[in-house]
Amino acid sequence: MKHYTTALRAESEGDPYVTAVTQWLTGEVAGHLGPYMYVDDPDDKCWADAHSAAAYYFKKDEMDTFRLVMKDLRIQVENLFDLGPGGESSIISKSIPLLEAARASRYYPVDFSPALAARAANLVTEKRNIHSEPVVADFFEPLPLSTSNSLIAFMGGTLGNIETHQSRPAIKDRLIKLFAQFRKVVTGKSYYLVSFDSNTDSGEILSCYQNGGIERLIRGCIEKAIDITDFEYDATWQPDTMRLAMGLRSKRDQIIHFDGVQHAIEKGEFLSVLNSYRYPAEFVVDAASEAGWDHVQTWSATGRVHYQLYETKRL
Repeated sequence: MKHYTTALRAESEGDPYVTAVTQWLTGEVAGHLGPYMYVDDPDDKCWADAHSAAAYYFKKDEMDTFRLVMKDLRIQVENLFDLGPGGESSIISKSIPLLEAARASRYYPVDFSPALAARAANLVTEKRNIHSEPVVADFFEPLPLSTSNSLIAFMGGTLGNIETHQSRPAIKDRLIKLFAQFRKVVTGKSYYLVSFDSNTDSGEILSCYQNGGIERLIRGCIEKAIDITDFEYDATWQPDTMRLAMGLRSKRDQIIHFDGVQHAIEKGEFLSVLNSYRYPAEFVVDAASEAGWDHVQTWSATGRVHYQLYETKRL
């Protein structure tokens, strides 16, 4: 696929959204616009609507597996760092029970959206009257914190939403770096809890994501920046790279003007907005081990959605 640019681009340093859209249009980075789904959805209504399709199995699978975790979890920490806690229902059904099971006395919701992070902190304070403090950060980048005796929780399958990579070794390298950045911010006895999907049934996967609600979320990431009338939503499963790609396909040859640059997009060209990787359980264990975590336990109620618990080991 060819990309051409003309004219001088205005300097946009300091605006990550402008940078992200530019990277998307040029093909420099793809599948990385997921955080912009949430920033205008503080009540989680759009996200809930998108994932209410009858075929959507992940929420039920994850909750069934999460209940197994709650039965077995035998840890005690001072701090819970909740990466991307989501809306009120998710906080009540997962974050607060995890907070109580781990006997944490301080709660830190970490989110790209200041509104969502603040709402999570306020809700936990209201429900449990403990110290809660929002951390505004993109958890796919190095975290701006240092802590000990903590549990870092990355629930909801968001681990699969990394940018596009073209091979399994490259995907594993990205996971290793992601696990390593979490490992670097904790000292002493600390833990990492993560959930992800391992399902590779293309029919089940596509039936979950080929719906109008998901399309609205995907289009919403881009349409605030450019006119996407001549793009159509598409979702494709690519088994070789364990990748579900959701994005926009151009319906014609067109020129897109953005940030002082003209981008030529060809008819049929697919630009991935979000990826949802489906990792085998051992694939994740291997990546975490290389990043300095010891695997403690894996849970799965169905063999599709998994939870894994890790603890720190000597670096």
